[in-house]
Amino acid sequence: MSTWTSMAVAEQALLRRAMQRHQLAGMVQYYGAALRWAGDSEAPPPRSYTQGEARELVPRLAEAALGLVERGLLDVHQASGPWSASSDPVLSGRELHGVLTDPDQWIPTTPSTDRIWLSVPEAVDARFRAEAFPAPQSGGFPPAGERTGIEEELLVCTYEVSGWLTGPYGVLRSPEAEWSLEERLAWVEPQVAPLVQWAGKGWIEVCYFPDPKKGCTVIPAGELLATLADPAVWHEDDDWGAGVTCCFTDAGLGAWRA
Repeated sequence: MSTWTSMAVAEQALLRRAMQRHQLAGMVQYYGAALRWAGDSEAPPPRSYTQGEARELVPRLAEAALGLVERGLLDVHQASGPWSASSDPVLSGRELHGVLTDPDQWIPTTPSTDRIWLSVPEAVDARFRAEAFPAPQSGGFPPAGERTGIEEELLVCTYEVSGWLTGPYGVLRSPEAEWSLEERLAWVEPQVAPLVQWAGKGWIEVCYFPDPKKGCTVIPAGELLATLADPAVWHEDDDWGAGVTCCFTDAGLGAWRA
């Protein structure tokens, strides 16, 4: 019988994504983040995988996914529309093998890659969720009703996954480019102070995308204030997909649900 601690990081990452009913596309980048958050020796540098690096990892993840399916821990669905539905067929046999061994299904390139989704049986969710997203030993995020307006806005942005701190749809108010560094720091600091604290606890990861078609780099908690005071990261006149964004780490999701 499988236990959570006996699983490889790849297996844990697949099950975490499946518990949240995510698409297969994008799984490779999440795996890299999971390695980083776990402090694994195979973790990538604090950035996205390149296309070449991502494709090289597909066989490892495909093998892990096929093993989880065989053990009844993971389901792979093919959606008939843009969103997953309970009526979507579960893939099996040769069709499942073909999907999971195709690198193009794991790496977002075309709209067709959005049709493959992951889920887990209810019994698997009930068995592993608490270990997959453990609550912190003490404390957590401020509860609803006790958050400041800034805390609420930052948490909503983080929970949306695709929410942006800067860029054309960013939730933060940008400093004026002509201001001095001291003025820009003073403007940004009150807006991001909670974020710096949460990132320092390992609950939220903040990333910078210089271009919608390029990967991201991770901004360490200690560099958040200085980075966000730099006009170069705001991209307010660019298309969606450039700027600074944030997401919950696995530990952060545990703290969020505590």
